[in-house]
Amino acid sequence: MKTYTTPDARKYHDKEVDAFQRVGQCDTLVAFHGSFSQQLLYGGQTFNILLEYADGGTLEDFFQRDRQPTSPEDIIKFWEKLLDITKALHAIHQVEPRREGPEIFHGWHQDVKPKNILVFSQGDHIFDSKFKLADLGLSHFRESMDGRNIWDKDAQGTREYGAPELYRGNEYLETANLQVKQGADMWSLGCVFSEAVVWSVIGLLGLEEYRQARRAESEQIPDFKDPGCFHDEQQVLKCVRDTHERVKEQIRKGDFAAEEVLRLIKELLEKSPDARPTATITITRVHHIVSDAKEQVERLRSQTDSTSNTMPRTPKRGRPNSEEPPPLPNLTVEEVNDCVVRRQPLPNSAYLDSLGGRDFVFLIDDGHRMKKYWPQVKRVCRALTYTVKKLDDDGLEMHCMVEMKKIRSKKTSTLIEGLDKRDERLQNDVDINKCLNIIFDEYMKTMKQPKGLTTAFRSKSPKPMVLFVLTTGVWDSNDNAEGPIKSLIKQLDESGLPDKHVGIQFVQFGDIKEGTKKLERLDKLVRLEGLSRDIVNTEHCTGNVWKMLLGSTNNRIDGYDHCAM
Repeated sequence: MKTYTTPDARKYHDKEVDAFQRVGQCDTLVAFHGSFSQQLLYGGQTFNILLEYADGGTLEDFFQRDRQPTSPEDIIKFWEKLLDITKALHAIHQVEPRREGPEIFHGWHQDVKPKNILVFSQGDHIFDSKFKLADLGLSHFRESMDGRNIWDKDAQGTREYGAPELYRGNEYLETANLQVKQGADMWSLGCVFSEAVVWSVIGLLGLEEYRQARRAESEQIPDFKDPGCFHDEQQVLKCVRDTHERVKEQIRKGDFAAEEVLRLIKELLEKSPDARPTATITITRVHHIVSDAKEQVERLRSQTDSTSNTMPRTPKRGRPNSEEPPPLPNLTVEEVNDCVVRRQPLPNSAYLDSLGGRDFVFLIDDGHRMKKYWPQVKRVCRALTYTVKKLDDDGLEMHCMVEMKKIRSKKTSTLIEGLDKRDERLQNDVDINKCLNIIFDEYMKTMKQPKGLTTAFRSKSPKPMVLFVLTTGVWDSNDNAEGPIKSLIKQLDESGLPDKHVGIQFVQFGDIKEGTKKLERLDKLVRLEGLSRDIVNTEHCTGNVWKMLLGSTNNRIDGYDHCAM
């Protein structure tokens, strides 16, 4: 039930009731069940509207509470249900005529935002939920015989998700009657879809960063009155365009909807309201986005089934009678960061048990090639450090390659602050050879005590270690990571330390061919050079976090067991 109690209660109540009665039934518009007024004992009167109960809260609650879809099927379900909201706007924009009324009424919602989109459960799965547009309190309608020039007076609805042509940037405009076209609702819809695509691809942390970036950019505009909106009074904010590019780069395999949704959003956020697609046109676009995505998922599934039915099984060398290990669950950086934001435990955290008692060192490439990926570097670093910080009792260690200054902390926030300070300094080349030697020399120095010392006077063996190297894989032309790694393996052999005492995990950013080639060679170094132990693993920053965490110290997860040769 929605209750109006303000001095203008009757006016807003009557206006919303009229809106529901005009629009009628639409399966993506919250259902209207009636209204009534009530006299209060102490005087006054309330005006009440009976609406369909939304057991899942609002779309904003959905973003904050639930994790984004990761499987192709869930991704399609999410977008199919959310994009369907367009039908509710269409029902408002073009109201069917009444018997006694004019030929047609045109309407405006003027308050489209995540908090006005309700969530209704339909089964046990969160992505079976249905989304419905609500709150017609600012909706208004106008009869029009000329469909080419549809406008009305601005009802001054949402400002954060509001269109640039409705921005009231001075005292005069604050009280002026502005003309509003239905394209203003389409802008707001584009803003909602924009936040939804960020959440679906990057996660809740990405959405919060997006909102913070909009506030920061709009606060830099002199005398700007709507911080956090999507425009600068004239056009889309730069951070909005940049974030959409970032989303495009991080779309996961099997997501066949996000890129097309981004194209639609770009059109919905056109500067001119007349240039934005209408609700009618958008419904057609939405249908094609969903149907095309379903076809691609079906094609992918049929190809997978065909391959599994025709490809012969290859027996594993060295372990012909051993059982296959269970498949490693997939865990994305976005899912980990969602756990960080929500302060929730990591799923399948038992996988971390094998890493207990290790030192964790992070070597961050802060050369000029990483500038493009720096926001992503911080997200990956946040995910990895959050995951392992409780396993290292003396704190995590982090170095940035250019200066190689050590930061040690048990707090993820402290380490990320260290990366924040590098934001404007990503200009130099890096020397991977030098950086690795510094870390390895410091690590092994306890093994270089004079042999004449008794055991009691010798330093104990260094703790097992995992070194995470976050990089593009492209360094100076004469720079090579192989030398330090070979030298370390030799020292580990001479010291008699266990096979997986040290692991080196490279996490690649971008897809520069030269970098990919170098990192692939490092991953195969044990075979290519006939080395005694395999301590290197590589994984792309968009890959499985479990492989990043465990690949360098677990042969099965690394995908190569050199002992089985």
